[in-house]
Amino acid sequence: MLLCVRDLKDMMAERCIGVDHSDPSLGRALCIPAANVGGGRGDAVAEVIASEGMPAKLTRHGICDEYSLMAPPPHLYAQYEQDAKDIRQRAARHLERAA
Repeated sequence: MLLCVRDLKDMMAERCIGVDHSDPSLGRALCIPAANVGGGRGDAVAEVIASEGMPAKLTRHGICDEYSLMAPPPHLYAQYEQDAKDIRQRAARHLERAA
């Protein structure tokens, strides 16, 4: 299951909770906020996973507790490993660790 989350609200929690969690291949969550990894969407996803007792391993991939540079988005994506190539690599590592 892949969800693009701009806002995590009750409806989002219901969509996550409604997934058939008996399939062990679904026990993974990768959160890629375009900001610091703490205090944002990653925390909201972790809260839903924990409060609902979901058997999911969460990995957060974003800026690690620092102020970001000021530059055009393509440069920032490359700087903080949030371009398509780096996200694919991070997702592959996440799936390998969770297996």
